[in-house]
Amino acid sequence: IAGSHFYAGGAAWLQPKLDEPGEWVCSIAVVKDGATVGKTWSVTISVAQPVRYESIEVEFEDEDATLRINEALPTLVVTAVDCVGVQFELSALPDDRAGRTQDDPDYDGPALDIDIVGQQPQGQQLRLDLSQQQALLADGKIRISGLAVRGTFATGKSSGGVKLGVAFGELPSATLPQRGRLEIKCGRPTHLLLENTEELFDAAPYDAGASLPPMQLRCTDVDGNPAKDMHLELEMSHDGEAGSDPFTGPSGPFRTSAKGEY
Repeated sequence: IAGSHFYAGGAAWLQPKLDEPGEWVCSIAVVKDGATVGKTWSVTISVAQPVRYESIEVEFEDEDATLRINEALPTLVVTAVDCVGVQFELSALPDDRAGRTQDDPDYDGPALDIDIVGQQPQGQQLRLDLSQQQALLADGKIRISGLAVRGTFATGKSSGGVKLGVAFGELPSATLPQRGRLEIKCGRPTHLLLENTEELFDAAPYDAGASLPPMQLRCTDVDGNPAKDMHLELEMSHDGEAGSDPFTGPSGPFRTSAKGEY
């Protein structure tokens, strides 16, 4: 730490930042033109372990995981940080909202408030499901599993974005991510709809060798969100006595568009 000048009365104020517990020896000397002026002065300062944490940090245990709607999010890791930004080792899960400890059979989980924060894109209606959440203390950190995002994206969208906010008592809240939004992709495909059924059946019966009208297919997840980049294969069968496969044409695999269509 360098002080560039002295104040009136010959005083210079220096404020070292001691970020680890233990015995610190602080030496101070006045240097002019590259040489020490006068006698070097030193003092030993004892720094104790912090007794409390000042803030929290949050991150996913698997930062590269693909996030999908209606599926469990990666484990959320909450780290308590002391006043100088060093991890504060939690020895026990914090009390719940009723002040009960984890040894109490009625313990309701740490008093952490987790939710989607900030304004969502127009038409998007996503929510955070906490009904299956579980908290575990490991390595002095709180690991929360079982969180899931549910709901619908903006009309016609196969993905969306959210920002998670975590609040812990009166400490400053933390967000994930700090900038931007987490990308949430559509859920696993659950519905495959033939959208022009009437057109296909109204044109029947077909002449031998005639082409069928295009089949307009739409794939969605359980909430009706378009399922993008899903592979479709066409299987055809015949109930007659044809001596060979009477069908010709492509069978796939086909890939759905951003709107879940093919």
